[in-house]
Amino acid sequence: LYSIFEKAYLNNIIDTNPLSKVKLLAKSRSFNLKENEIDPFSNNDINIVLDSVNGYMHNFIKLMYSTGMRPGEIIALTWADIDFEKRLIKVNKTIVSGNVGDVKTVSSIREIDMLRNAEIALLNQRELTKDYTSVFLNQSKKQFFSHDIINKHFKLLLEKNDIKVRSLYNIRHSFASQLISKGINIVWVSKMLGHKDVSITLKIYTKFIKEDD
Repeated sequence: LYSIFEKAYLNNIIDTNPLSKVKLLAKSRSFNLKENEIDPFSNNDINIVLDSVNGYMHNFIKLMYSTGMRPGEIIALTWADIDFEKRLIKVNKTIVSGNVGDVKTVSSIREIDMLRNAEIALLNQRELTKDYTSVFLNQSKKQFFSHDIINKHFKLLLEKNDIKVRSLYNIRHSFASQLISKGINIVWVSKMLGHKDVSITLKIYTKFIKEDD
């Protein structure tokens, strides 16, 4: 219905889209993910990629790997969201197709602990964009329309370094799976990822939880 009314609005048939302020009801999500949808990188893989690139791509990958943030959340970051003193990153928006909007779910609004590698990535990025509002900007010094171009560059980096090519989103999975497999408190990991509750984190990453023989 939203799409129908939006089409009518764009064609000057109606003055406003009556559904523009209607929020979708929360619905249960299916986590029947295919095996190849979660294919984390090893720490060595990430280090090889980071050693082969510089500039904003290096900082973006490093930040994502040390926070587990979604790529759309990262490109929406502003310097006002970064608190170096309290070592926190505020996540409250995302960018989809050029539009800055709400994050995926209510639980996705969160404050992320700024680990040391995240701090290093942000400090390096600040040297590039400290005079702008957005943390990450494209080569034209404008806000990213989407993270698609970053995903494309990332896959090229994987090819260049003979690493199995998979999507940028697997950096988020790498952050989560590595921490969980090392026995880090899963409640904290879930909070960092912005999951509604720990059960969602467990459904996705159960196979990475190791037990002491």
